[in-house]
Amino acid sequence: MVYSRMVVLEKADKTWVFGVDELYGVHRFQRDELQDPPKSLTQNYTKGLFHWQPSGSQMEQSHSVSYLDDELLFTTLARKVV
Repeated sequence: MVYSRMVVLEKADKTWVFGVDELYGVHRFQRDELQDPPKSLTQNYTKGLFHWQPSGSQMEQSHSVSYLDDELLFTTLARKVV
C-alpha cells in the first residue's frame, strides 16, 4: 500500500512512521474538555474524547475525536516491533 502522506513521531528515543489518509495538524485542547470514552472503547487505545471543529468550517458541526493513550500505544508498538 502506498500512502501520499506520512506522519513521523518520536517517543523515548524511538522514531515511528505511520501512513495516513489525512492529517489536520497538531491541535491543543483544555484537559477539562476531555470526556470519558464510552465503555465500548475502554479496551482499546482511547483515553478520552473531545469535540473538534475544523478551522474554516463554522457552519459544520464539531466532530468527536479520540484522544489516544500514547504510553499504551507506544509500549505496545515497541513490544510487537522489536
